Amino acid sequence: MLVLRNARLIQELTEGYEDRYGDVVIDQGVIQEIKPAKSVSAAQEEIIDLNGKTLLPGLIEAHLHLDLEGSSTFEENVQPDAYRTMCCLQRAQDNLRRGYTTVRDLGDRNNITLGVARAIREGKVTGPRHVLWKGTGGSFPEGPHIYKKDGWYYLMISEGGTERCHMLTMARSRSLLKDYEPCPKNPVMTNRSLPLPIQSVGHADLVEDKNGNWWAICLGTRTFSYPPRHNLGRECMLVPVDFSGEWPVFGDCGRVLEEFDVPMLPGEGVSEADDIDFFSDTFSTEKLGLSWNALYNPAPVLWKSGNGQLTLWGNERKLEDADRIAWLGR
Repeated sequence: MLVLRNARLIQELTEGYEDRYGDVVIDQGVIQEIKPAKSVSAAQEEIIDLNGKTLLPGLIEAHLHLDLEGSSTFEENVQPDAYRTMCCLQRAQDNLRRGYTTVRDLGDRNNITLGVARAIREGKVTGPRHVLWKGTGGSFPEGPHIYKKDGWYYLMISEGGTERCHMLTMARSRSLLKDYEPCPKNPVMTNRSLPLPIQSVGHADLVEDKNGNWWAICLGTRTFSYPPRHNLGRECMLVPVDFSGEWPVFGDCGRVLEEFDVPMLPGEGVSEADDIDFFSDTFSTEKLGLSWNALYNPAPVLWKSGNGQLTLWGNERKLEDADRIAWLGR
């Protein structure tokens, strides 16, 4: 074990440790934790007292040329700038993977290195890739969200595709970029293989309301008949979440029901703002606005707009039929 005592820290990089100074505990070459300054006890030979000096993350390369490999300077110098720019980007990524988080470039041609640094900063090119977690093994892991709560980073993704096998899984870590441990009760939310009217739930986002209650906004479908079908597509659903423990509990033990008993919804008791732009349509023209939608292919013969009214003519189809019906929605 090695303790870097009383180090001045860069708070943007300490991932949850808020104090300006601290003791950094290193074991087997990896930073294990950060404790309050001068609080860690260890043998004298295991302590390096930084005495308030700034601790920089990673190694520092004090002399290099990112646009040159160094194998043959003459041959490299005659390569076009476009090729050297791509080589510069690759070497920047390689240096970071080797542990160099700071490099001192001693010159290039036509500001290639400065251009690559700017492109990474502005998101024009992809910088080094960090694989945080590959999920539980379900197909199509996608839609990641990261939340920080009580010193933990919670990573939530969807797996299984957006159809009947859709599910929500979660992992967490004390560090933003590594060591994510999966939730022992994954999937944390799914209706797969269950005889429930709501199916295909997933792609959720977590939000905390002003009263400290947690909610999930997710996608789902309301199915009918056999084989199961749905005619409203993927709908947006609100699910209560209990986040009082170490892991969030979604809905009814991970299931999404049609209704939940909750003490208060986020919007109850809140007055409507004066500046909300409410939608209205006077149906003064024969052509409907672009905000109106039909199920399946539009059937203008089933409705008429004009003279301040909207008329719908029903046909032999029911709402649950997978066909053109007399229905308009916004």
